[in-house]
Amino acid sequence: MAIHSISETHPWEDEIHIQRFRSYINTQAVTDCWVWQGQPHSMGYGVFTINGKQWLAHRYAWIIHNHAYPIQEVRHICDNRPCVNPSHLLEGTHKQNMEDMALRGRSTHGEKNRHAKLTHEKVRVIRHRFSQGCSRKI
Repeated sequence: MAIHSISETHPWEDEIHIQRFRSYINTQAVTDCWVWQGQPHSMGYGVFTINGKQWLAHRYAWIIHNHAYPIQEVRHICDNRPCVNPSHLLEGTHKQNMEDMALRGRSTHGEKNRHAKLTHEKVRVIRHRFSQGCSRKI
């Protein structure tokens, strides 16, 4: 999702939109996730709309907190997509984001891939039978 210009001012200077943004979050504790209560994105992230332009809520939270536009991706250290707590967000490369995903077990390898045709158990059986000299289907 591309960064959009929302007005003549920077997003961190636009108090009207910042207050509206904050009305969609519950900030009970600084260390907890601040779960987005507004419009959801199909991938689980929050969406914040300004003048017809959609922003990923966690990116907008990072922007207004850091008073800058992110050059790279905005990553969640809490691994909670609807979280907009700036202390849970950091800028990083796509590679770092993908490494985070793999380390946290969210990558779609093996059975997790919706196109997978074999389970881990079937693969284990196939390999065992192959090692025994059998080449027939299960």
